[in-house]
Amino acid sequence: MADFDFDHFTSFVAEVDNELQDVPLRAAIDSKIRHFFKCFDAADWEGMEEHLSVDDPKLLDFVAAPTKIHANMDVLDFLINSKRPDQVTAHHLLLVDRGRVTCYVSHFSMIGSSQFNVERNVYIIDLDGNHRIKRIERRAHKNKDYLTRSGDLDAMQEAAADAEDDAMKMDHSD
Repeated sequence: MADFDFDHFTSFVAEVDNELQDVPLRAAIDSKIRHFFKCFDAADWEGMEEHLSVDDPKLLDFVAAPTKIHANMDVLDFLINSKRPDQVTAHHLLLVDRGRVTCYVSHFSMIGSSQFNVERNVYIIDLDGNHRIKRIERRAHKNKDYLTRSGDLDAMQEAAADAEDDAMKMDHSD
């Protein structure tokens, strides 16, 4: 007969009931956040709005000054104004844990017809009880300047696909 320790059992149950309640949802939340960024890239503003909480969503952009905090419909307006030409987002890491999603991404976008930019950011996304986005915090990479590369739209899309292929993918089969 296996040893039974009531304290260990109680701790385990509390952890599973409270702290790990999102484990079965992690793959779905991962997919949802990727869809949010696909809507951003495609300028599908209605699709993006469906992902936002109806209760006062907020976006904190680099948090350098109070003017960088957006609320309610200003969140969508900010994202609309942030969209770059031919933008493609590659996720290097998307980590879901207890109602919070951390994404390390690169946004690829064209400059004219022969150059493209790569902007690297970290997004920390909090979800509400309905798994809609209630808060987005965008943090800049330490060397926040854009990386500029030579290449046309095909080269940019290939670079974005390569970045996505090289990304860490979380195993949600547990």
